[in-house]
Amino acid sequence: MIVLPMAGLSSRFFKAGYSIPKYQLELAGLPVFDYALRSFLGRFGQERFLIVLRPDYDTEAFVRARLAANGIEADLVVLKDPTQGQAETVALGLRAAQVE
Repeated sequence: MIVLPMAGLSSRFFKAGYSIPKYQLELAGLPVFDYALRSFLGRFGQERFLIVLRPDYDTEAFVRARLAANGIEADLVVLKDPTQGQAETVALGLRAAQVE
């Protein structure tokens, strides 16, 4: 299984003056999120993918749209509260997805 933790608050980017979260920023015509996804392109269809996110900034709708645009399936877990970091995000996501 490949887990993509996306539960950060993008606070460094907002403090730097950006008005959207890092994963939505465009880079050469595509959102940064697409590049993260496509870095695993060879594993799609072979591995289960889990994306753990928060509801801020309409992230779930953005992720679902980008998954569809890329023809990729993934399980999503939406966390309500901030976490203490990526390790906790992944652990909570795995627990919610009932992965041992």
